[in-house]
Order: sequence, then C-alpha cells, then structure tokens
Amino acid sequence: MSLTWERLEAELGARLPSLQWGDTVILAAGEPYPYVQFSQFSERLWVDASSLRWLPPEQRLPPETDAALAELGWTEPDGSPDAMNWSRHEPWPFTSATGASIAQLLVRTLRDVFGAQGADQLLYRIWRDPGGQELDWPFLHDLRPYPPPKNR
Repeated sequence: MSLTWERLEAELGARLPSLQWGDTVILAAGEPYPYVQFSQFSERLWVDASSLRWLPPEQRLPPETDAALAELGWTEPDGSPDAMNWSRHEPWPFTSATGASIAQLLVRTLRDVFGAQGADQLLYRIWRDPGGQELDWPFLHDLRPYPPPKNR
C-alpha cells in the first residue's frame, strides 16, 4: 500500500507521544534538502525544518518559503549554532492531541511549503542515539533511505 499524506500524518501523530530518548527521524522532500526532522530529548521534543538561506542561491527555495514557515508556526532561525534551522520545541511528555498537531505541521511543511509531490516520494532516516541504532517503522518501508551523515 502506497503511503499517503493522510496515513503519514496519522502514523506520525500516533508515534510522537511515545518516542524514547534519542529517537530521531528525518523526512526529506529531496536530497539533501529540504527536510523536517525531530529528535526526542529527556524534557522536550526538538522539531526542525531545514532553512535553505545558508545555501548557495541556486539551492534555495523561493523567498516566500520563509513567510510560509512562519505562518505555520515555526520559529525563525537566528543563525547561531543552535538555531540554523526553523524550529519548534514541545515540552515532554505531551498529549496525543499535541502529537497529532506536530504531525500535521510536519506534513503541511513537506507538502505545502517544500513542495513534496507525494508522501510516497519522501526520503527517510530513523535512528536512536547514542550510537545511531536504526529503528524500524514499517509504514516507512516503501520510502527511499535518506543518506546517513558522513561522520557516522
């Protein structure tokens, strides 16, 4: 069964409230950009949307991308080492309603802002730190793998 936007949103929404410390997921509309990612920490979930403003002009998305990300509720990057991407942080633990809201944000960002053609066209990578242990979410099996970082 092909992954749809609706199924992706539902699956993410169901899994987000039960992440474990160190769980990290990247979903990308292209290689290597643009992408969304989230990482579970002990007291918060860190959610990112790639900022392309630091890239050469030919790799950037249109200027209206920043306005669209802000309208969705992302916090603008300030250029510091900890804030190179658009971000959002959620205190942990959170409710299933918050998980569903974050899942909707991720899907809308990939589809409506980053222009991903379909959920089944995304690239993904999912692992648990420390150590980079690969995790298995069966609903992502039909997607292409996102390349691991070169330092792993």
